[in-house]
Amino acid sequence: MYLKTSLLVLLIVAITTSSTVDLSRTKRGGIYPYDAGFYPTFYTPLPPLTATVEIRSYGDVEGAGEIMGRIMFVQGAGGAVLMSGNVTGLSPGAHGFHIHEFGDTSMGCKSMGAHYNPGLMNHGGPADPFRHVGDLGNLNAGEDGTATIQESDHLISLSGPHSIIGRGVVIHEKKDDLGRGGDKESIRTGNSGGRVACGVIALAAPPPPYQPPMAPANNNNNNDAKSAES
Repeated sequence: MYLKTSLLVLLIVAITTSSTVDLSRTKRGGIYPYDAGFYPTFYTPLPPLTATVEIRSYGDVEGAGEIMGRIMFVQGAGGAVLMSGNVTGLSPGAHGFHIHEFGDTSMGCKSMGAHYNPGLMNHGGPADPFRHVGDLGNLNAGEDGTATIQESDHLISLSGPHSIIGRGVVIHEKKDDLGRGGDKESIRTGNSGGRVACGVIALAAPPPPYQPPMAPANNNNNNDAKSAES
């Protein structure tokens, strides 16, 4: 009985060792962008879920200029979604930035419904423990009208029952007060005003695998060799 058990253990170890693959030497090996952890060597990592939204103005707010932009969403290894991109043509200052219920532009940004709020919470800020899923705070535009975003959010997701895929992103006319305005509208919309631009979130191709920078060539050995010759 002892001999059979020992042989079985040796067989399992042999199979496990022979099936292990060093991903650093395979075509798909390595760490994808935005992933903070390391992958085991016995499976190939899948590309991260990725989505984009093309932002544009629909004329919902009188006097708003031509607003354009693109924002990418990437589902990180730890569960948070990372957002990156820029929007141009905004008035300088802060603008409410939210995910809305519907990806419907049949009547411009007005047909995108309310803030995405499956938990039926009051409006809040991105760091608040209780908030709408769609509450992403503000985009801050500089004097040139350009707002750049490089943020992450722990509540939105690109998969599961509360996925934001197919829903709308809306940029508002005014600053979002994050639910701290002291009135009913504050805990509903953040008093962020009209909808100056919007777009529909769609699945997209993932970013390319991360390629670490090449180490600079070491010329010390060459210089030593030339010195020895002279």
